[in-house]
Amino acid sequence: MNFIDVLFPLDIGKKSVCGIENMTNVTMNLSGKEFRKINLQTPRIVYDISDGIKSQKDIEQIVTFFRLCKGRFHSFRFKDWFDYEVQKQILKPIQGGSASYQFIKSYYVNEACVDRKINKIVKNNTKVYINNALQSENSYIVDHNSGVLNFPAPLASDDVVSVDFEFDIEMRFGNDLLNFSLSPEKNIPIMLIEVL
Repeated sequence: MNFIDVLFPLDIGKKSVCGIENMTNVTMNLSGKEFRKINLQTPRIVYDISDGIKSQKDIEQIVTFFRLCKGRFHSFRFKDWFDYEVQKQILKPIQGGSASYQFIKSYYVNEACVDRKINKIVKNNTKVYINNALQSENSYIVDHNSGVLNFPAPLASDDVVSVDFEFDIEMRFGNDLLNFSLSPEKNIPIMLIEVL
């Protein structure tokens, strides 16, 4: 993976336009029955950062960042201002009896739920609870680039681990060519990298 642990400029990212895309093939047979096949297990997030570029300083930041990332080659951290905080998220062990837990975010609509794996945890912004008791920061280790919470030893099977945290997403530039002006008419897309 060609990830560099740098954060995209917050002021430009905050003014950018976000889209969430699923890829579904829909075919219909002669009787009119539809068949649907989803091609992505998780939606792809695409930002158009051109709306965030308002000044010469913004252009200089983007050019520098684009050079650092070598276009589409390196991915980077990006704060999704629409979705970056989690409160009291319950985590499950990666394997039964394990001391490791994967960060996730659960999205609910009534009783339906979908979990999203979270990899890029913001440093110095995590609170860990066991059975609703806040744990000291030296009692666990967070891998901020894989989104894994580690305890020194496995917990009891009936212990409930929950977390409060902020997260970034891993994005890359959508093109190898950076082409814009102070009044950009073309899109400058960046896209989500989904790590499985």
